[in-house]
Amino acid sequence: RLRAAKAAGLTEVPISVRDFTDQEALQVALMENLQREDLNPVEETEAIMELLALSLEVSRDEVAALFYQAHNAKHRGQELRQNVLSQLEQIESLLVNIGRFSIDSFRASRLPLLKLPTDVLEVLRQGKLEYTKAQAIARVKDEQQRTALLNRAVEEGLSVSAIKSEVRTLKAKPVD
Repeated sequence: RLRAAKAAGLTEVPISVRDFTDQEALQVALMENLQREDLNPVEETEAIMELLALSLEVSRDEVAALFYQAHNAKHRGQELRQNVLSQLEQIESLLVNIGRFSIDSFRASRLPLLKLPTDVLEVLRQGKLEYTKAQAIARVKDEQQRTALLNRAVEEGLSVSAIKSEVRTLKAKPVD
């Protein structure tokens, strides 16, 4: 911010100083990081998961489990325990503050990103591929076939429909 102020020719910059615990400082830093426009979907998802884990004082895996538990209970018509409901309320509140997702949309569109194969996740993290394409490529279980398709998708700029067509072709072929 200081560099930006200097670049803008400002001689005075309004600031606000606050005392935070280490956890609060990390939460504020994560929230500020989420405001960046150059975040890729993986970075954004990881930051949101970290923020949720800090707020709930649980691991990221436990946060993911809460999303799936809520989804399964909703579709099976089951009741959730009060402690789970209060955690879900905290999640919903944080997602509203971030302003991009509901619990259901985050679970459906972003949590699967964290389960992508390492090679696909890395290319996505580097910004060389959109996440809809990455999700389609991840459906190829054979590592060699997936790597070949991943490389082609990046080098040739394959469309999502071309990738999905290729995935269908690969699934129809037996693996050597």
